[in-house]
Amino acid sequence: MWDLHHEAPMIEALTPLNEYLETLERIVNELKRTGAKIIFASTTSVAEDAIGRSNTEIALYNKETIKLMHQLGVEINDLHKVIQADLSANLSEDKLHLNNRGSQLCAAAVVDKIKKYL
Repeated sequence: MWDLHHEAPMIEALTPLNEYLETLERIVNELKRTGAKIIFASTTSVAEDAIGRSNTEIALYNKETIKLMHQLGVEINDLHKVIQADLSANLSEDKLHLNNRGSQLCAAAVVDKIKKYL
């Protein structure tokens, strides 16, 4: 997630948490106006030694975002939990992106979550 990326020489995430949450709230409000069913997918972890991302920040952003989504009545698809179950087996060699297995697991979780609305 680019919002959490740390680009040298910056020491903070590209998007501060409060700005991230405000933006998500605006997006949800706009989507609600369309009558769309909204499902928020949590951000997945990276390898502990990944460069430019932090699982501590990912956990914080996920926690605060999930809290906000609950307040807004938005359903959650916890892809973080899906991938975290076997993180090393689900990440590609770059330690940031999902490999084929991880992508398939997330795809199955998405299908499972949305099929009731189809």
